[in-house]
This record gives sequence, C-alpha cells and structure tokens, in this order.
Amino acid sequence: MLRDCYRCGPVSVRVVGAGRSHRLDELVDRALSLFTVPWGDSEGAIHLEFVRPDQVECPLGAPYLTTHRMSVVQDLAGLSAHCDSGARARYVRDCGVWRIGVPPSEDELWTITDVDNLLTLALATAWREAGWVPFHAGLVCRDAGIAAMVCAPSGVGKTTLTLAMLRRGWKTLGDDKLLARISDDGQVEMRALTGTFNLYPHTREWFPDLSGIERFPHCSAWTDKRRVPVEWIRPAAMRDAAAPGQVLKLVRTEDTDTVRVSGLSFDETLSLLMKQTVIPGQREIARHVVRTVSMLARQVCGLEVEVGKGAYFNPRCLDALEETLESHQ
Repeated sequence: MLRDCYRCGPVSVRVVGAGRSHRLDELVDRALSLFTVPWGDSEGAIHLEFVRPDQVECPLGAPYLTTHRMSVVQDLAGLSAHCDSGARARYVRDCGVWRIGVPPSEDELWTITDVDNLLTLALATAWREAGWVPFHAGLVCRDAGIAAMVCAPSGVGKTTLTLAMLRRGWKTLGDDKLLARISDDGQVEMRALTGTFNLYPHTREWFPDLSGIERFPHCSAWTDKRRVPVEWIRPAAMRDAAAPGQVLKLVRTEDTDTVRVSGLSFDETLSLLMKQTVIPGQREIARHVVRTVSMLARQVCGLEVEVGKGAYFNPRCLDALEETLESHQ
C-alpha cells in the first residue's frame, strides 16, 4: 500500500498528487520502501507529484547528467529529465518538488523502468544536496575496526562476496547502496541505506543452507534476483556506519577455482572509486563529489580480488583475503 511519507536515508520523501494507478503505486512503494536502515533527524525533504507528461514543463538547460535511457539538464531553477519511454520530470529546487510525468503506457516494462530511474534521480539529487555522496558498492566490516568496500560492475559478484564474508563472521552495510561524506575528523564515513541483499536463487548452489531464496520478491522485472533481508541470512549482521580502510576491486575469472589477492596503486584505486559514483554537471555538487572520492582514495588501501567461478565451493577460499584485510588494519 502506497504511503504518503517515506524516510530514505537522510531524506524525507512525501508523495503527493492524485490519480495514480495501482501499478504505479506499487512501483513507487517498492522503490521508496527499500531504505529500511534507521537514520537520525531528517537532513532534507522532497515532494514527488505524479502527473501526465504534458503537465510537466521542461525548459532547456545545460547538460547535467546522461544515462542509457535518460537525459537531464539544469537551469537556474532546477533540473529537467527526459526518458526514452516519454516519462519526464521537472525538479524545482527552491520548493523541493519533483513533478514526474508518467505516460499512459505505465504498465509497459520500459515505462516502469524509466519511472524507476526518475525516482533514483530524485533520491540521489536529494542525498547530494544534503551533503552525501551515493556509491554503488558493498561494504564488509569487523568489530575490530576493519572495513572494506566491495566494488565491481553489476553482475560480477559484489553480493556473493559480501554474503560469503558474512558467513565467516563479518558484518555489512549492504551489498550495493552506500552513502558517504567527510566527517569532522577528516575521515570519509560510509552509511548504510538498505537492509536487504539482491540474491540470485542459484546462490544456494554455493551455500545450500540458504534454500528458500525464491520466496522473496524480485528486485525488478529485468532480473531473477530476489530482495532478501540480511537478517534472514544472518541475524545481527547489519551495521549502520563504518570508515573503510580498504577498497576491493572484484574481478571474476573463469580459469580458476581459487581467490587471488594483489595490490592496487593509488591511481588505480582512485579510478576505481570514481567509477562507483556519479559526477553530475552542477559545479558545486561535482566539486563535493570529487573531493569526497579523493579523500577516500587517500584513506584506503586498494586491493584486486580475483574470484574463480568455483571458488565458493571451497569454505577456505577467502582465508588469504581475510588475512590480507587484517594485516592492513
């Protein structure tokens, strides 16, 4: 059931407007209910209003962001976004309102995908304006103060590695969504957003005790991945915050059944971290993102972790990685 108000990390989101369909309500609720990790006081607020596309005025502006299916421009008042399906959005910064135009074909897969992308744009913009930098990365940590980001393109295995580390007694801030900012002591602190993992049902081939993944809801219409609560995988495994000391570049290989660990240079580490976030065209925001990433690169030790296709069948495959992380504490 769609609610009027949601809390998405440091930002409060209010859904306004009338005439939404059941399918659209379901999409919006699924996207905004994902952020289950508790935060303190709200650091920002936005309103989302869903209307027809012809009710969204999108003036011309300078380039802000371009993705596979969406083009975003900026002007003095805010942002305008156009998607391939005809979905569009207008953000007026002074009042914190997003007007999102949804085409009549709202049941079509591409329309649903584009509206989901517009919701992601709205949230990421609000997080950046509140001083946080979104990262597409996982994080594992230990009570002893050891914390490592897990970085890789989608589908390479961030979630599987994070899951395997949890089974060895580690904790996590999540498998693919993190927020970061520079703390008062000059360190970059990571915060958790969601308490679920995105797992393929075939993960149980490596971890047979995780049977039952299929009963959890799909992450999206494009994948068989399921949204699985971390508490179901391992109770008390979630942590709210950590200051990473390592960053792992995860590489999947087909020619080995082992895990190999090697070092990364500072330049390689910086390049890796740059790829885990988005740098928009707005100068002030871009400067803050680059500064945060640069400070993080100086804070961490970069490691490349090659994982063979059959490595997780061996319960000791992560011994070397664990020893390396502990030695870099």
